[in-house]
Amino acid sequence: MFTVEITGWNYGYNKVESTKLLAHEGQMGLGAAKAATDAILDGQIIKVEMETLEAAQALVSAFTAINAIAKISGHHD
Repeated sequence: MFTVEITGWNYGYNKVESTKLLAHEGQMGLGAAKAATDAILDGQIIKVEMETLEAAQALVSAFTAINAIAKISGHHD
């Protein structure tokens, strides 16, 4: 498993797309995804577990594209 951390946001952060990404890729319910997006806006770090490095890299790229700050923070089994 690979952990993607969403650690912040930049001007132009797309809250709607963030919620969609968290719901779909993070396999969260819509309410949980919206709460996670709100937490990102409040400066909290959100962690999403991904099965493969490729999926984690794709998620980081998707969040970067919507002006979020994201990175892969670790790998664990």
